[in-house]
Amino acid sequence: KAEAVDLILYRNDVLAENDEQSTDAEWELVSINAIPSGLKKIPMGPITMMRNQLELPGGTKAHYSSDEWAESVRFWQEFAGLEPENDI
Repeated sequence: KAEAVDLILYRNDVLAENDEQSTDAEWELVSINAIPSGLKKIPMGPITMMRNQLELPGGTKAHYSSDEWAESVRFWQEFAGLEPENDI
């Protein structure tokens, strides 16, 4: 059961670095994350953390502790993201 929702927005110029923008709008909603009951926030996903720490295109320079990495992996193993089905 979810208690709250996080809306993840990215600026168009950041998305454009990897040709990931889908509109010309200044901001895009890229993710809607339900926050499970009992948690105040959800950790950033490991792939996003990797992109940031390795300073890959589309990332924001950052450094994460071992505890932050472990918390992220534990959370996302338990609460996997869902992808919409492709109608082909």
